[in-house]
Amino acid sequence: MPRKIKFELRIDEKIEIFVDDDLKLCIDQDFNHTCKKGFKVIWKNELYKPFKSKEKRNDYGIFEDIDKYYGVYIFVDESDRALYVGEAHAQSLKNRITQNYTESNTGGAFRKNWCEKNGKKFCNFKNEFGKWKLMAISTSNQERRWIHILEKALIVFLDPKYNKLS
Repeated sequence: MPRKIKFELRIDEKIEIFVDDDLKLCIDQDFNHTCKKGFKVIWKNELYKPFKSKEKRNDYGIFEDIDKYYGVYIFVDESDRALYVGEAHAQSLKNRITQNYTESNTGGAFRKNWCEKNGKKFCNFKNEFGKWKLMAISTSNQERRWIHILEKALIVFLDPKYNKLS
């Protein structure tokens, strides 16, 4: 018989996630965070690096450590404002994030929304990567509904500029 898990989400000055009455993740509006077993927070800077490859293809080596993880990711600007929150449940965090690094329509919603909202082209979007950083929150649970709930809660909490609520 499957075990029942109690999942609780609290949002006020910070977002808190409890699983079976145990605090697992806490993030405030300045991206200060606490996480326990089952969650991991990884920050990435130098987001322009994949474009600086000497080869004609982008080099996604900076994302190798999140290749096997699932969860949510947040693009953050130089003023620590959330730009975009996305989810990775069917594909790894690396695969979902790197979809924003190509001009072709590969599912990079952040890239698409940024270009549309600003009336700019991909080359302009690409130039902005040097100013941004990325917060990836991985979870040991790949279950789509957990990741989806976390993504939607972060969108409501952080109000990122380039997300479209559905």
